[in-house]
Amino acid sequence: EPVSAGAKRQVLIADNNEDVLATLDREMKEVGYDTAATWSGVEALSLLNSGTFDSLLIDDYLRIYILATFWKKFRASQFGRGSW
Repeated sequence: EPVSAGAKRQVLIADNNEDVLATLDREMKEVGYDTAATWSGVEALSLLNSGTFDSLLIDDYLRIYILATFWKKFRASQFGRGSW
């Protein structure tokens, strides 16, 4: 659903497939979202810690250690406690 004017939403996109990442990034921008996109789980963690996001699109095929670490840190963050 397109974002209404003046109400830009932030979405974090992490996918290790560069074609999928580029497509998701482009599609989300086309409907009005601001995006932070990365193929790296480590960078996704860094972005999550440094930004405020309304939505997360996280590939489940990121290296399993990175994905497990991401969700562990996410749950421990302010975001994982339902504050957003």
